[in-house]
Amino acid sequence: MVKIRGGTYSIGPDETDPEESPQGTVTVRDFYIDRYEVTIMEFVRFLNESGGEQYYEADMANPDFCGIVRTLGGAFAAVPGKDYYPV
Repeated sequence: MVKIRGGTYSIGPDETDPEESPQGTVTVRDFYIDRYEVTIMEFVRFLNESGGEQYYEADMANPDFCGIVRTLGGAFAAVPGKDYYPV
């Protein structure tokens, strides 16, 4: 993981919808982010091998969001075609 320094940044406006995206500022604290992407297939393997139930959220089953589902046997699996998408 790498540390991203926080700061105050200008945001907006979105020229296509300035009413919903007005110009403003936002302050972000320092945070850490993974240096490398993790694929859905890699995360599924982690969930299944580690018993990582606490890392799974029900909305991850939505293929538009993530695409990780529970099988009838209780294991985790990727929605077909989503194996190499990033988590």
